[in-house]
Amino acid sequence: MTIRLASTLQPDSIVDGEGIRTVVWTQGCPHHCPFCHNPQTHDFNGGYVVELDDIFKEMNKLRGQDGITLSGGDPMVQPLECLEIAKYAHKLGLNVWCYTGYLYEDILKKKKQKNTIRKKKRPQFQQYLTKDGIEIDIGKNNLQNDYLTFKYAHRYDMWFHAKDMPGSHVIVKVQDLDEYTIRLAAKIAAYYSKGKNSSSVPVNYTLVKTLKKPAGSKPGKVILDNYKTIYIDPDDEFLQELTKK
Repeated sequence: MTIRLASTLQPDSIVDGEGIRTVVWTQGCPHHCPFCHNPQTHDFNGGYVVELDDIFKEMNKLRGQDGITLSGGDPMVQPLECLEIAKYAHKLGLNVWCYTGYLYEDILKKKKQKNTIRKKKRPQFQQYLTKDGIEIDIGKNNLQNDYLTFKYAHRYDMWFHAKDMPGSHVIVKVQDLDEYTIRLAAKIAAYYSKGKNSSSVPVNYTLVKTLKKPAGSKPGKVILDNYKTIYIDPDDEFLQELTKK
């Protein structure tokens, strides 16, 4: 699970609740209250997306803190994600404060609405199984690509995409890939790209956990780090090696 934050965790605060606290600054706020101290946190496309597991690792390093404060932005724009942070804080013996502009009744209503919207608007990307039973997922547009990479994929899944050209995000749901699966996923990424009719198309691949979403970018944009590149001739023969999930 991921969450959109405005900044990294801020430890040793004495102005965001009782005692010495670490503040989790969430990104996104619909209230736009006059004289807000943090107007830069209002933009729902601002900040950056981070895995909750990475936040938990930072929380494990905290020392001398009385609690965690969820602030922003409005944390209740991302209630399920903040709930997981609160649960983890309690496991560490930390109390939790939350600053929000919503009433309790609003939060309960918002949770029901959000779950309904997620079910209705979840992008329907394509899912296949290889002959070895490995799941391969393919996004066919920017929204599908964005959801697939930053919401659906696990951080230790492998990500493939044609280099420096528009195309599908391809996710392979396994960390250790053999040569056959690497070439198969690369063929898929090359075929569903602008390089479809070219030869020796470069395809980048890396672990999902190394990807970052640029702040304020359109859906589907990523920043790559620590990746490998394979050159592949695209064709549609791979379709015979896949079965729909």
